[in-house]
Amino acid sequence: MRATALATVLLSAVGVVADSFWDLPGTTAANRPDLAGTVLVDQLRPFEGIENTGKRFKGTLQDRVVQRSVSGTLDFYYRITLDSSSTASISRVVRKGFEEVPTGARDVNWRIDGLGTVGPSLAYRGEACCIETIFNPGLKPGESSTFVFIGTGVTHYDTRGTIEIYPVSQDKSRFLTPAFSPTT
Repeated sequence: MRATALATVLLSAVGVVADSFWDLPGTTAANRPDLAGTVLVDQLRPFEGIENTGKRFKGTLQDRVVQRSVSGTLDFYYRITLDSSSTASISRVVRKGFEEVPTGARDVNWRIDGLGTVGPSLAYRGEACCIETIFNPGLKPGESSTFVFIGTGVTHYDTRGTIEIYPVSQDKSRFLTPAFSPTT
């Protein structure tokens, strides 16, 4: 597990280049004591969408901001619980609103030691504002994701961000909701 912590620290130290993918191995507070902190705000946001094929996806998005105890900087967490009545799986989540965060300050991974059972396998950064996490082969109906976090190096937040939830079909359907985002 030491390699996991080291890889995540190195990732944030060198920054994430635009149009790049990287593996998300997962981590714990035991391996990353710097993740310990206080939950400042935690909000449940119901979602529901329909693919072009007619398949439905619905569930709950948990949107959370945590202030790290040692550095005082903020981490932005999310977790998805997909309702068992859904007929579509979730393939990816795009979190927007990170324009004000220097690329090198971003630290992305998922928590092995929290709630949920399915962690994303990859992350992608396309535009400066966005971090995309990919669930491969997908978050299935009745499953819950683990908490995914983006460490930012900033100390303030607002509600100008968004989270987009996409089904596995990869068509243009998605669910869009307001979300907490960093601000300077």
